[in-house]
Amino acid sequence: MLKRFTITVFISLRLMVAMAQVPATAYSPMPGNADAALLFYIKGKNIYLENKNEAASAYTDIALAKVFIGQFKIDSALTYLLRADSLSTVTGNISMQADVNWMKGLVFKNKQDYSTAAGYFKKAMAAFYQQNNFSKYISAGCNLSMAYRLMDQNDSSLRILAQCLSVFNKQSPPDSLLYANIRENYADTYLEMGNYAMALHYFTEALAQFKKQKSTVDI
Repeated sequence: MLKRFTITVFISLRLMVAMAQVPATAYSPMPGNADAALLFYIKGKNIYLENKNEAASAYTDIALAKVFIGQFKIDSALTYLLRADSLSTVTGNISMQADVNWMKGLVFKNKQDYSTAAGYFKKAMAAFYQQNNFSKYISAGCNLSMAYRLMDQNDSSLRILAQCLSVFNKQSPPDSLLYANIRENYADTYLEMGNYAMALHYFTEALAQFKKQKSTVDI
């Protein structure tokens, strides 16, 4: 009975955290949002191609892949990522390669190939750190933390989150939303480990940060 109650409490708290991350405007129905994004990026890509701007076209491919990842259209996402990957390799564009690897990680996470996903997240994080792009480093790190959890490697998940927190402290000014994401992943990891006290602590912290961020955005 106690275990069932504990699980019920965490499910409720988890839903509260998830809802706190959603901007108020997101509660309004916006049908065709993904389709509108696809149309926008495809038009942009055509313009870039006409002007022979290959770099901008490749970044548009990455944006299109991200939309397809959100729709779980893995094959379509990979098609666009491979185009951007090819150009970034030829031109030696480290920033673009990092974004491609990050998106590849998300693709393979959705394919439930968590080991391959982790490899791509690590590559992306190394490049983001090299470029001092701390926000992307932390976001990719949280993705890596999740991949480790899904492989039952919770100690590795905590280790990565500690690295993310260390990098977060280098930010100026700090991004409270990134902090909340780190806290949320700590909570999820401790929950997987059955450490309910620590999970509750971090879920509570994450919820407070998400609510604070949402109220700031709403203002």
